[in-house]
Amino acid sequence: MKKGIGSKENMETAKKVYLEEEGRNIYRILERLDTEHGLKISAQTLYAWRAGGNWQAKADACLEHYIMRGLIRLIKKYERDMENSQRPDAQAAYAYINMVKTAVTLSGKYPHRADPAEMKRVAEEILEREYGIKRG
Repeated sequence: MKKGIGSKENMETAKKVYLEEEGRNIYRILERLDTEHGLKISAQTLYAWRAGGNWQAKADACLEHYIMRGLIRLIKKYERDMENSQRPDAQAAYAYINMVKTAVTLSGKYPHRADPAEMKRVAEEILEREYGIKRG
């Protein structure tokens, strides 16, 4: 076991495990801390550290980042597929538009959030300009 239970090093270890643990199950986190790090703490201590360190907001940000990375990979895949196709099908174009709108929404943690109609207009403009697909 590391120095005092409440040491900064122990709190950082607990935070790292908390952010890595899918589902944020406190008892699974406690078990991992014990088995992987030899750190025996109570659920009450973990809850207190989580609240004091604003871990949930950090976990949410990690999740949003993970989702956004996957979404960007999909958008790029659709763009490559559309570039290699003579005439992309309407379903692929519709999926692409919705992925772009979702990416804009997820990244829209800015004060100037675009409304859905504007996001759709921008996505359709990209499709037409980049891929020659004209909708509606």
